[in-house]
Amino acid sequence: MNVTEYLKKQGYQTIGDAYYSHIDNWLNWYQGKAKFHKYTVYNGRNRRTVTRKTMGMAKKVAEDWADLILNERVDISTGDSAFDGLLAETFRRNKFRFRSNQLIELAFALGTGATVEYLDENGMIVIDYIRANMIFPLSWENGEIVE
Repeated sequence: MNVTEYLKKQGYQTIGDAYYSHIDNWLNWYQGKAKFHKYTVYNGRNRRTVTRKTMGMAKKVAEDWADLILNERVDISTGDSAFDGLLAETFRRNKFRFRSNQLIELAFALGTGATVEYLDENGMIVIDYIRANMIFPLSWENGEIVE
């Protein structure tokens, strides 16, 4: 039983499996492994499967957009110097700059992404970075995921 089947049994209306097949297709393009990249040729004796060379343009475009959105010139602050210190430490501990940039890149490639913030067993703030194929919306309003 996959996740969507489980959620349906629990009474949730979920996004169809077709959406997740699109995400798989986009992931293949992002990785340079789309169906387009495999083809067969006849070498005079038999058919061989060959892989086309790829320039990784889907990945490059997603990287460039992510670098425009979150780069070293972006400053995140709250206006409260005491809280800014806590925020900076939380970002450092969670590798926020690096991991968020990766998440933004994947969100451009796969259609969405999310961060989940929670407290661990020691009371420390943890930021989890979730890519599109790990997100299963339970409810939404006006195109915004609520649960």
